[in-house]
Amino acid sequence: MFEELDVIELTHDIKEHKLKKGDTGTIVLIYKKGKAYEVEFVASNGRTIALLTLMPEDLGPALKMDDSISELKIPFYLSAASGTVSAEYNINRNELRFNIKSRADIEGSYKAVTI
Repeated sequence: MFEELDVIELTHDIKEHKLKKGDTGTIVLIYKKGKAYEVEFVASNGRTIALLTLMPEDLGPALKMDDSISELKIPFYLSAASGTVSAEYNINRNELRFNIKSRADIEGSYKAVTI
């Protein structure tokens, strides 16, 4: 059973709202002790995509960081005529590291301020 404000994952696509299996939403209201749930799906800009009444079989628990991910790294890479900068964000350590390769004498690996 879910509680209000739990983050859930869809167990199937809902094509009329352009939602896919695995999309996450937040339970905003529980009907009749869990017989149905009002779930809000929000875009990255904060706008509501859909507010739907869903049945328990439509919902699954969302992945919790401490349950299944031991380490998640998000890399990115920038390039310019004078060199390259790559960075990697480690979500568990809340740490951002930069690697700089330049034709100048600043090459090396640098740890950024914790986000």
